[in-house]
Order: sequence, then structure tokens, then C-alpha cells
Amino acid sequence: MGCNGGLMDSAFDWATKWGGVATEGDYPYTSGKTQARGTCNTSVKKDAGAAPKSHTDVQKNSDSAMMSALAQQPVSIAIQADQAAFQLYKSGVFTADCGT
Repeated sequence: MGCNGGLMDSAFDWATKWGGVATEGDYPYTSGKTQARGTCNTSVKKDAGAAPKSHTDVQKNSDSAMMSALAQQPVSIAIQADQAAFQLYKSGVFTADCGT
């Protein structure tokens, strides 16, 4: 989806369908300064890394739903970063509306 945004649900669906995602160690960092590279693991196992069994969306503006979700699994969040308020943000607590 590139610069047109993305949807976490699609990523979770893909990881569930295909048995997980590769780990960071499977794709070593290439230094932008020295160009030193790691060795890429081309025989990545299908079940490498995180493999969610399912996912769900948490009810908007519900502290209790968020706490319940946190007690069961990791939680990811998204904001609409295409808004001017976010693009011009410099520091501190972001207090503008962050979309849906």
C-alpha cells in the first residue's frame, strides 16, 4: 500500500494465513554509513517469528475494552498521519484529533 496508507488487519490476516512473519534476524540490517551487511537467511521457516492465531478491533474510546485486550495479547494502534496537525507535529503529547 506504500504511501497510500495501510491496514493492520490486512497484515494480521496475512500472518495468520501464512503461519507467521520472518524475524528481524532473517533480514539483517545494512549500515547506511559503512555499507556493512549481515547474511540474509534465505531458508526462512514458514512458522518463523510472530504467528497470530486471530485478531480483533478494540471498541473506540473504551478504556475497559483496551485493558481487556492488553490482558490477552499485544495491541497495535493506528492514527491518520495524513492530517496537517500530525505532519507538522514536533514534540510533546499530541493533543489534536488523530482520526478514526
